Amino acid sequence: VASLLAHGADLNAPVAKATPARRVSADYALGVPLVGATPIWLSARFSEPDIVKILADAGADAGFVMSDGTTLWMAPLLVAAGTSGDQKVGPAITERLMLDTLQEVARRRPVVDGVDRRGNTALHLAASRGLVEIAAFLVEHGAD
Repeated sequence: VASLLAHGADLNAPVAKATPARRVSADYALGVPLVGATPIWLSARFSEPDIVKILADAGADAGFVMSDGTTLWMAPLLVAAGTSGDQKVGPAITERLMLDTLQEVARRRPVVDGVDRRGNTALHLAASRGLVEIAAFLVEHGAD
């Protein structure tokens, strides 16, 4: 990521089209719901805290909101605990990665109580998935 940025990559370039479907693949597939997502939003969605940090430090828009209202606070919570891009990751590791990602998001201070088109906030998502530590973290950062 740092190399791409050094060569002039656009920090806030949105995904323009979905990745073609593949039956079995170890990489990330970007489906139609991810069209419009920016690099920092995708990094948060896939719980990649180091990449979120690099992008945010370089000036990426931490306040970016998807067309459905999904914020950076919500993005890592879109997967259930125990799953990620790597299906071998266990629930404790996944929740830790989510929390590490949210800590990077929190350093940028975007609004924590954004509401998606279904009426959910990040706190709703954390609570509905039983992510108690993350729910507490969100409350500490102003979620209600």
